[in-house]
Amino acid sequence: MTVDLAPILVALVATPGAVAAWEVDDVEDPTLSVFDVSGTPRQLVYVSPTPSERDAVTEALVKAGHPPAFYARATGVVWRALPDVFNVWAERGTGLMVRADVATLADGTAVDRAAIMSVLPFTAEQAVARGVNLQTADASYTIAEHYKHSASFSPDYQDSGAWGDITWVSVLAHQLARWLDVSLATTA
Repeated sequence: MTVDLAPILVALVATPGAVAAWEVDDVEDPTLSVFDVSGTPRQLVYVSPTPSERDAVTEALVKAGHPPAFYARATGVVWRALPDVFNVWAERGTGLMVRADVATLADGTAVDRAAIMSVLPFTAEQAVARGVNLQTADASYTIAEHYKHSASFSPDYQDSGAWGDITWVSVLAHQLARWLDVSLATTA
């Protein structure tokens, strides 16, 4: 392995609550970052291993007691699935922690896990919001949301920008739905 993991491991040890996370937006040039998730996620350090090193790096992190999470570039959204908890750390007062019986949102709202019927990824073609909601029979709870003003205001927003938006929303929604063992909704 040619990538130096020392900066990653030092940041993980030096920052209580820090998580290592793989970027989901770019599989050809994978970036591993450490985020301080004690508030709004803040990137502390990153390294760029080669795609062929990704499995070895992940194995080294797990062996060191730091199972990796995932993040979406430029969104402030980081998430990690462990056997007993699924966390989403996000900006703008959104986020989530799901344990055996309850999903707790960043604002303290508790949702009975048995009441969660589906996970709904959303992107609006002409709007600037992208994100993921939890759906119950009575309500929809936003757990991660990102506003991308270039989506509606910039002529530079082309297919690559749209794919980036769709990628993180889809990956987070699929992983959360699978972890919760609920359906992935396509409409609200």
